[in-house]
Amino acid sequence: MGRVLLVLAILAVASCSQIGPGSGPSTVQTQPPVLTQPPAAVATRAPTPQPTLRGKAGAPFTYTDGWKVTLIRWQEQPRGSSMFFTPTPGMRLVAVFVRFDNGTVSTGHFNPLDFKLQDATGVRRAESFASVGSSRNDKLDSGDLAPGAFVSGSIVIEAPNGDARLEVIYESYPYVQATWELY
Repeated sequence: MGRVLLVLAILAVASCSQIGPGSGPSTVQTQPPVLTQPPAAVATRAPTPQPTLRGKAGAPFTYTDGWKVTLIRWQEQPRGSSMFFTPTPGMRLVAVFVRFDNGTVSTGHFNPLDFKLQDATGVRRAESFASVGSSRNDKLDSGDLAPGAFVSGSIVIEAPNGDARLEVIYESYPYVQATWELY
C-alpha cells in the first residue's frame, strides 16, 4: 500500500508540473535601446611581460631554488672551424660558453636547446648543426646534474654577419627567462 501511495504521489506531482501552451512563464520581446553615442572603447590591457633576468656576458643568474646559470664568455668562430658545416650565406658562427651549478636539493636538467641567440631584429636561433662537426672539444650536451655538481660547455649558433646587438636567452621551465647582452 505504501508503494501505491508513493506512485500516486509521483504521478500527481508530474501531472501538476506539465506545462501546456500559455501556462508557462511569458516572454516579452523588446527591441534593444537606440544608441545615441558610440559605446565606450573596451579597455584592453597589454599582456604582462614575463619577468626576466638581464645582464652582460659573465653575469651569473641564481634562481631561488639554487639553480645557477652563467654565460661565461662568447667568441666568434673562424670560418672553416666546422668540418662538416658552412654557415648560411650572410651568417657567421658564434660560440657561447655556459656553466650550470646545481645548488638545489634535487637533480636538475640541462640542455643546450634551452639557449637561443637573438639578433637585433628579434630573430631567435637555436644551437647550430655546426656544433657536431666543430673543432671545439667543449661542446655542451644535455643531461642530468646532481645536487652540488656543475657542468660547463659551449654551444655554437649562427648569427647574422655584422650584427653587434646579439643577446643569448635562456628559457627552461620553471625558471624565468635570463638574457645576456653580448654588446
